[in-house]
Parts: sequence; structure tokens; C-alpha cells
Amino acid sequence: MESSFIELEALQDNPNFKEVVNGVLDDRLTFKDGLESLRGSKLFSLTEGGDLVGFYSEDELEGCVEIHMYMFQEHRRHSLRALRHIFKSQTGNIKTSVYGTHLHVVTFLKRLGFEVTNILEECLVKNGETYDVLELLFTKEKNNG
Repeated sequence: MESSFIELEALQDNPNFKEVVNGVLDDRLTFKDGLESLRGSKLFSLTEGGDLVGFYSEDELEGCVEIHMYMFQEHRRHSLRALRHIFKSQTGNIKTSVYGTHLHVVTFLKRLGFEVTNILEECLVKNGETYDVLELLFTKEKNNG
């Protein structure tokens, strides 16, 4: 039997918040960097069978909502199911961004109906290296939303 993902609105109230954020962030990001990138975002836990498997952030923008999903590495095989769960809670267009080094994620999102709308060249600097960031948009009307 397949477990469903459940949203828990108070991720910040989790006593293991720091470990949760550190556990799902990209290796090049520190907890401080991660918190800075999440400042002002609504945060939701993703659980499966009672176990925390990751979280996602949500920010209201004009004409869309910006979402970023963070999964523990051992649960990333469930990313599609988690995304479907997140999509169900959204009524409008969805925006996200992905590091240029994560082209497999870009390919995955394109298959779901996202389109690359912008490439921010060398806009992210971590450990002295610069990275591109790709912005993507999922339009409900185009994707039979």
C-alpha cells in the first residue's frame, strides 16, 4: 500500500528543524545559507508513513506561486509523488528555480510541463565557484490544469 504525503504547516516548530534543513540542502549550502534562501517563505513538511522525508517552501508572487522542494537523499525516488501532492494544493501557475548543475532536475521538470523562462548566468557563488540558475514556470492553462 502506497503512503500519501501529508503537509505539516509548522516546520519551523519542529525541534529538529536545523537537522531537517541540513539533511536536505545541497552539499554546497550551509544551514545559514539555506535559512537565508528560505527567509519569509511558508514551509511545509513532507511525511510518508509518519516519517519526515523532506519539506517544501512556498512564496506567493504576482500571477503564480514559487515552490522549492527539498527531499532527504534516500527519499528522492519519491519526488514525483511529492510534487503531485504539492500540485494538488495549488490553483494557479507554479514557478521554481534550479541550479544549472542539476540538469537532471530540469529535464524531470520539463517532462512534467515546466518551461525554462530565464537563465540567470553565474548568479550563484558558492565556495568561490559561480553557477547558473534556471527559472522554470508551470502554466496551468497550457497543462490542462
